Amino acid sequence: MINDTPERYLQLDVENLYAMIQGLPGQLTRAWKAGMEYALPKAREYRGIVFSGMGASAACADLLAAAVETVCPTPLWVLRGYDLPQWVQGEDILFVALSFSGETEETISAFQQAVERGCTLTAIGQGGTLAEMAREARAPFWQVGEAGRARNLVGWGFGLGLALLHRLGLVPDAEADLRQAVEEMETAQAHFAREKLPAENPAKRMAGQMMGRFNCFFAAEFLEPAARRWKTQVNETAKAWAQMESIPEADHNTLEGVRQPEELLGQTMMVFFQSDLYREENRSRVAITRRMLMLEGLGTDMINARGSSRLAQMWTTVLYGDYVAYYLAIFNGVDPSPVELIRELKEQL
Repeated sequence: MINDTPERYLQLDVENLYAMIQGLPGQLTRAWKAGMEYALPKAREYRGIVFSGMGASAACADLLAAAVETVCPTPLWVLRGYDLPQWVQGEDILFVALSFSGETEETISAFQQAVERGCTLTAIGQGGTLAEMAREARAPFWQVGEAGRARNLVGWGFGLGLALLHRLGLVPDAEADLRQAVEEMETAQAHFAREKLPAENPAKRMAGQMMGRFNCFFAAEFLEPAARRWKTQVNETAKAWAQMESIPEADHNTLEGVRQPEELLGQTMMVFFQSDLYREENRSRVAITRRMLMLEGLGTDMINARGSSRLAQMWTTVLYGDYVAYYLAIFNGVDPSPVELIRELKEQL
């Protein structure tokens, strides 16, 4: 039985992670405004843009790339790792290092290589080693304007990155679209409030369906980064297993892998993200793939993205997932904030 009492939240949510989730829409607004003031790298004809980051930092870059892919004429690539590919060199590459802690070793390694290769540099974070390296390289450092765990600062990473691209003339002014997305997030947020009972709260209902199951999230096009965000939030916040699959790619392999082991099929939950902004073929694929998995005995559900634009649908979906992961943690009886296994791994490196 789900324990959904106020006392339960106070007992488990020691760091008040709930307040950080509530603040996500406002982060986007504050980050955009801050990004209008920071120093810029030199504007030039860039051959490519590289965002380097891990975890939540890379999630910001994924969301940003999906948001601007239809309007940005310059290729934008997300690096998750230590080393730059050979083509990343020269001042006509804009290299953006994103590390909220400022200590992410993969990002620091990549930043040092970008310095050595003469790339145009910018860094985004809260401080630490990355800020010192940016100062030594005489590169702009864009300060994240509030404290918190990295996974709860994605609004800052995205908003600052979007402002950077706009001010460099790489994407159009997004202020109006961002304001609309924030308004739609705030409207959706009213349905996810902690005070609402599960019968009135779709995030709590979804978390209840996901309890005790192997969860997988399927999305297409610009919602793929949002689905990946659901996966990582379930991992880090709820301390639960989750995967993410892309449509149409999953229809060329994953679809055949859902018959064995039979004894585990009833312990799955496949969540599909649908959008009226997908191309028609992908809308059909999402619906058909879900139906086929359901007929194979897997648990499934469908989420129709809310919002009148790509940006709004991305961010209302991200917000929804943050609440789902939070409630799943509470329902599982775990503190949603610490990431002890990740900390232990870093200590062993």
